Amino acid sequence: MDAPDVTDLDGRPRRDEEHAEPVTVDAGPGRGAESPARRPRRRLTVSQAGLVLAYVVVVGFFWSQRPDVFASWQTWRGILDASALPAIVAMGLTVTLIAGDFDLSFGATIGLSMAVTAVLLSTHGWSWPAAALVALACALAIGVVNGVLVTWANVNSLIATLAISSVVTGLDAKVSNQQTISTGIPESFTDLGTTRWLGLGVSLWVAIVVGAALYLLVSHTESGRYLFATGGNREAARLAGVRTRALRTVGMVACAVTAAIVGVLLCAQTASYYPNAGGGYLLPAFAAAFLGTALGGGRFGIAATAFGVLFLQTLQTGLTVLNVQPWAVSVVQGSVLAIAVIVSTSGQIRLPRLGRRRAVRA
Repeated sequence: MDAPDVTDLDGRPRRDEEHAEPVTVDAGPGRGAESPARRPRRRLTVSQAGLVLAYVVVVGFFWSQRPDVFASWQTWRGILDASALPAIVAMGLTVTLIAGDFDLSFGATIGLSMAVTAVLLSTHGWSWPAAALVALACALAIGVVNGVLVTWANVNSLIATLAISSVVTGLDAKVSNQQTISTGIPESFTDLGTTRWLGLGVSLWVAIVVGAALYLLVSHTESGRYLFATGGNREAARLAGVRTRALRTVGMVACAVTAAIVGVLLCAQTASYYPNAGGGYLLPAFAAAFLGTALGGGRFGIAATAFGVLFLQTLQTGLTVLNVQPWAVSVVQGSVLAIAVIVSTSGQIRLPRLGRRRAVRA
């Protein structure tokens, strides 16, 4: 069966072929039965070169201002360590965005996972692997509920995940009794936040493993091709036999589970729980994902998002070293997100739908 001819409502053909190709079972960018003669050559685009150049300029500027700091491996190791937790949740969010949805509940999921872990360890005396598994199970349930609301109840992903965020925040307050927990957490667990292997922290190694797994899923599996197809044109993908509901649910689950991983690791790093622990991860995760689209040629991607996190963390570290006020750092992060979205939408990226309609012709 030929692939559906997908056009916008005004009759113009879609230009983002990378989203249109995967709806056919035997085709995909760089995979499957695509012949070498048809495979497009990868070239460095203006946005890709611009992002890399911008990073070089940022590093060069901070280096020139404080060469004693940025010439030190300790500084760069600190940047990598600080990037680990934001990268984990941002890469999970990227899977959701690839599938064509938003998730605003992962910040609350981080807080609940942290609270569950801390309470089970300090109050009930559980072992940390068991407490971590319970936190992951809670996050899995949250991801499934988000997926059901968005795919089966057809609730807009922004509204659904915002509602679930409120529910999860309430559960967080109930579990923790809205109290900071800093006693009774075993040293065997907090060692996860300080132990290093080959000079890198445990959190960074976890981020590398999670990133590699998600990269393989998204970029080197048939399900990954179908994720892009679902995000590119959901109806065309459905008509081609893609299980779009299941894939969108997978996107929600991926974001929730990575948020739980961050919550557990954050509890280990701080040896405590504190209210609203995940609130600070929401904006940087979206900023990194959209910033990464410039490197990904207009597409969301795991590696591109990881680079976006590194970019933002380097920027934040440099501003801190230069004694810039904290409020200015927030302004810069918000500005980067706005600019990244503008750059993304000016190219070929297809944003998660906010009620936009498509026409599909057989």
